Amino acid sequence: MKSKQIFSLSLTITLWLTTANNSLAQIPSLSGNDSIARSSILPPTKPYTLGAGDIINVSVYGLPDQGGEVKVLNDGTISLPLIGTFTVNQKNISEVRQLLLSAYSKYIKRPVITVVLQIQRPIQTAIAGEVNTPGKYTLNPNTEERKNPKVTDLLEKAGGLTVSANVREIQLRRQEGEEERIYTLDFWQLLQQGDLKQDIDLQDGDVIVIPKKEDINPREYRQLADANFGIKYAQPPNVTIVGEVNRPGAYTIPIDNAPPR
Repeated sequence: MKSKQIFSLSLTITLWLTTANNSLAQIPSLSGNDSIARSSILPPTKPYTLGAGDIINVSVYGLPDQGGEVKVLNDGTISLPLIGTFTVNQKNISEVRQLLLSAYSKYIKRPVITVVLQIQRPIQTAIAGEVNTPGKYTLNPNTEERKNPKVTDLLEKAGGLTVSANVREIQLRRQEGEEERIYTLDFWQLLQQGDLKQDIDLQDGDVIVIPKKEDINPREYRQLADANFGIKYAQPPNVTIVGEVNRPGAYTIPIDNAPPR
């Protein structure tokens, strides 16, 4: 009788250990390189929304005196002679067109209206963390090389990254309505895989934060040093060489042509 109880207890323990091991095997490991493989959290792609300073071109078929360039005023409104004043702040071009269609339909049968963004307002942004010149920056889409300024444009204006920059977890802080949302950009994917989605279009009021990393990977350093937005030096670094070399001592490394290696 005792031998049967012992056998039954042994079988129960064996089954319990097997089940526990299978359950543990399903838990993803956080050791090694797994902690580095983080997924980025990108903001949703939305149409450009109007704000104070934007200039749109309105064309009303059959009414040339109603068209032309219209500036969005500081209170977020535009004014047209026949239909009056309308609030267009935080509305995209399609929404503004629908608004004008509804207003003109009271005076015109089946109005045909075209609305085009003529001049985009300057974008006020800020950048903090591991860049050489953190602070507030104004990006003017009408004078920049491309119409929609991106994160890499802001990095270049801020003097590039520092050696300690963690490009895998770049924070984008964006005001959406009444709350601030934080997104994560992985510029290592941009460098390694050419993932252009990481280099998002900036919006007015965006804040970029470059976190710091403790360990510097020499292979990553070389790639970041070659990137146009990558590691830059505000001043030549000073290094000290000791040991079995012909001329040990302190040296200043020139950075005229390229970052030091």
